[in-house]
Amino acid sequence: MNGNETMRKLALTLLSIGLIFFIAGCQWIDVRLSTPTVAPAETINSPISGETLDPSTVRTLQLFPLREGSTWIYEYLGYDQRGEVLWKVVETVVEARIVDGYYIVEIMRTKEHLDGDLPDDFLNTPDTGSVWYLVDGDHVYQLASPWEPDLTTAKLDLILPFPEDGEGWYPNPEQRDSTEPGELGFRHASAPYPQTLPTGGLYTCYNVGTQIEDGVQEGTFCETMGFVFKELKYFHRSFGYRVELIGFSFP
Repeated sequence: MNGNETMRKLALTLLSIGLIFFIAGCQWIDVRLSTPTVAPAETINSPISGETLDPSTVRTLQLFPLREGSTWIYEYLGYDQRGEVLWKVVETVVEARIVDGYYIVEIMRTKEHLDGDLPDDFLNTPDTGSVWYLVDGDHVYQLASPWEPDLTTAKLDLILPFPEDGEGWYPNPEQRDSTEPGELGFRHASAPYPQTLPTGGLYTCYNVGTQIEDGVQEGTFCETMGFVFKELKYFHRSFGYRVELIGFSFP
């Protein structure tokens, strides 16, 4: 075998090896690009070692990040005919656990008075202390007590993903069996729309409204974020509140 033929075979061998590594490298790149950017399911559905949740509950927790350590910071403006009072409200998920297969979180709410004179008997003040939520598939309930969760008496705060085509639900358990939409207490969400938040980022958001008498109770819910705005106002009197998200942090 002459020197030229030897060199030619050596070059072909090196080229083949190079193609093998190139193809392997492309496959590795494809795997990296196809990796989901959301948090792994284990960090969402296993707050207690060995426990798991059904996929619909995991999906709800991706849309509404009720994970231990999640924090929302709001400006809360309450008002009546005597004036306006401003607070900073901080909501933090301080515990997440699984009880009888249900995902339950405790949210601690604190407030700090920022501005405005607080009159006596001022009703539009933010609540403080603990509130508990239970996630059952696509339903998010607000519980009166975390120790004996009874869904028949719990407030159905959200259904995620939201019902489409104008359909909605009644949060009040006493109205839950009603089939008549649009009555007082009925809650529904708008079609999704993109919104850039003052805190930064483009999100898919919904207007969520609840029918009340002689007024408006509504909010803005954004996927992967939660509520970024809430408002209660009446048409014929100065009375209500307005809540706006000014900061957040998620684990």
